[in-house]
Amino acid sequence: MDKRVVELTLQGQRFVLKSDLDDETLNMIVNFANSRVDGIAAAAPGLPAHRIALLALLDMAEELFHEKRHMTDLKETIRSKSNLLLDMLEGSRCQQGAGGMIGDNPPGEG
Repeated sequence: MDKRVVELTLQGQRFVLKSDLDDETLNMIVNFANSRVDGIAAAAPGLPAHRIALLALLDMAEELFHEKRHMTDLKETIRSKSNLLLDMLEGSRCQQGAGGMIGDNPPGEG
């Protein structure tokens, strides 16, 4: 998708930027960011807006790193289990090749 100019409002501030995301995705991102900032602002009334924004940024960065670590762990678990399954399949093939499989008789021999 080509980049287009979009206008967003985040915490009452108007932003004009280029994006290749669709409107629905952009709205979800803006709503997510607004809710994080609103949550910090509610928890720390009187805190300057720039500090609220920085705390919300840190909160989102922490979540991002947690999710990345989770994805890395999940990929490693999948890789490990896949290798185990491949080893089991190869072991099964070796056993079948050594003893022959039922129904593997040459034509005319059973």
